[in-house]
Amino acid sequence: MLVDSDGRALPVNQLLQALLDQKHIKEANECFINSEVQVVDRNRPCICVLQGEKAHVNYSRNNFVVGSDDATTCVIIVLLDPDTHTAWTTHYDQGTVHSDASVLDVLLGMQSPEAYLVGAYEEPSGVSKDVIESLLMLLHEHTDRKVKIRLACVASANTFPDGSPRTRALAVDCQSRMAYPAEFEDRGPEIPRRFAHGWCGCGPALVNIYTLDSDQLVLPAFDARQPSWYVMRYERLMALPDEEMVKHCSTSPAHEGPKFVRDMRAAYAWIIERQEDGDVPQVVYTWSSDRACWVKVHEGHVREQLGAALRVGTAESDAERKLNV
Repeated sequence: MLVDSDGRALPVNQLLQALLDQKHIKEANECFINSEVQVVDRNRPCICVLQGEKAHVNYSRNNFVVGSDDATTCVIIVLLDPDTHTAWTTHYDQGTVHSDASVLDVLLGMQSPEAYLVGAYEEPSGVSKDVIESLLMLLHEHTDRKVKIRLACVASANTFPDGSPRTRALAVDCQSRMAYPAEFEDRGPEIPRRFAHGWCGCGPALVNIYTLDSDQLVLPAFDARQPSWYVMRYERLMALPDEEMVKHCSTSPAHEGPKFVRDMRAAYAWIIERQEDGDVPQVVYTWSSDRACWVKVHEGHVREQLGAALRVGTAESDAERKLNV
């Protein structure tokens, strides 16, 4: 459940507004917004999840910075537990916030979880409102674990008078527990592949790219082959000028960041190139402190991994269907 600074449960009615009315949240939001954007250096151990990804790290091994960027109608959440030295982050959109409840399992392994939230600016379509309210209800009503919100730069707190978002990015330095608006110099390896994974019929669940057990960045195997009409649509989108393409690809076309269209073009091109042989193998990276970068340590056999991924995904989907969020 969500609790205030004194550990008391927030009222379920008007939960979002009750959260934003908290004095410590107002102060934290203003401090965050008024902070200068900090560049997360490419030589720093960093997990920047993309939309639809999640990561779970033990920061006693590496002093990670975790977070995400380019969240307009989406919500970035970082859960951090100073007792277990673990942190979990994801970039929820309207689909994954309703279909993936794995955050509840993460909370079970935390003793004193703190949450940092950024995104979901106020906009007329109602997408932002649905995403943030659904996430808050999930954290409030479906777990007994007390969650203290440290930052909630969302909704009205993340909207300028002209209707644009005040910020789109969040980074949290795990050891210092400092949250700040960020620009990630390096979002990690294989960005086009990672965006493409979520569009290739791999299910609505979040893609887990970093786990406590593996202590590695793992890009799962999947089949990139798409129906011909999907590929035709991607090709038509690629032919559009940037200002037209963003209108077809975004829930907030007037407020996307400078990387948005570039990322979409790279992901569409990546998918189109893999239609003859769409088997994409699992790839594993580890952070090298000596080289200060991600180093590829394994590339697996795709068909064997696809079968294993399908079995795991089916089991997870069955479990999640039991929870009506």
